[in-house]
Amino acid sequence: YLLESLKVKIMSPTSVLSSLLLPCILLIALSLPTSTSGFSTVSTPFWTVARASKTVTLSPLPTPTALQSTASSSSSAADQNVLTTSEQAVHDFFQQLHDSEFTFRIIVVGSTGGILETTSVLGPTFQYKVMPQSGKKLLTMASTDQTFEFHVNLSQVAQVALVERRKPDDSVMRVLRVLNDKDESICSLILLSQNEEQETSTATFFQSLLDQYGNNHKF
Repeated sequence: YLLESLKVKIMSPTSVLSSLLLPCILLIALSLPTSTSGFSTVSTPFWTVARASKTVTLSPLPTPTALQSTASSSSSAADQNVLTTSEQAVHDFFQQLHDSEFTFRIIVVGSTGGILETTSVLGPTFQYKVMPQSGKKLLTMASTDQTFEFHVNLSQVAQVALVERRKPDDSVMRVLRVLNDKDESICSLILLSQNEEQETSTATFFQSLLDQYGNNHKF
């Protein structure tokens, strides 16, 4: 009667266990994230120790000025490899001499008194290259074993003179004089005939050069 009057109820062991577990279940449920996609998402439980975050430093993006400078450098390097109109004309002139496969007597007179003479065809190697340090555009004509190498600075050639001279023995000397813009000799090439049969071919070839370039031609 006394207990009933104080309205005190003795809870059963099952009720006590339920009252203790309910808060824990609610706490665990609140720690789980909700997903809008309908799929559960794995997350770090509330009882694990949080990991230290790692700072990532990003490199700054190149500025428009830097990009323009890089593009200008690439463009300048590309432009340096391109032949000008006059340089291409000089290249094409020597290309004709190379393609003829005729033999030339090559004479180079140095500014300090040295003179070089050699006899060779202008090849088979025929190529031009921009020197990395000086920027000079050198045309190279060389033998396969490179025992003969003939280099011409394309930008220095300004004109060519074609001259025919009859010698006392009644033979004809055919000379191509390569000059700079000061009318100074860079080199002279004498077209040679190895025999009488080739004389006709060399004469025809030299005449074709005269028809194309005249006695004096400026590139």
